[in-house]
Amino acid sequence: MTGQLCLLEGAWAELFLLFAFESSTSFEDKPISKFLPTRLLQTLNVLQNNFKRLELDQSELACLRGVLLFRPELPGLENVALVQQLQDQSILALQQQSIRRLPPITRFGRILLFLPTLRLVADPKLFETIFINLAFDNKPVNKVLESLMI
Repeated sequence: MTGQLCLLEGAWAELFLLFAFESSTSFEDKPISKFLPTRLLQTLNVLQNNFKRLELDQSELACLRGVLLFRPELPGLENVALVQQLQDQSILALQQQSIRRLPPITRFGRILLFLPTLRLVADPKLFETIFINLAFDNKPVNKVLESLMI
């Protein structure tokens, strides 16, 4: 498995959810909501509201995507040191971007505190069943990611 594919497979659910939060006002208004368990739908809406309150700009979002994508703890990575370096650079860039915004002292911390909940909610198996299988005719997520990389 290539390093890029390994990283994408490790972070696709979080990146998918982050993109959904960026581009949507509410999950309840979408046709997909009828396929979501009620508790998950409520959790997604709470998390999306928390995301909206952060008011991330495009630079912060790009850095946040890097933090989510570059995960040196993923099994199967060949160049862990490089991925760690890229994650560190993403974190530092996010910190530099966040201190330019208000409130500068706590903003970076609030953004980082958002990540564990995002990772907890973005269950890859559940998301594959609900989102990927519906959109890609039950094609395995690794095949979908491979086709997107071509």
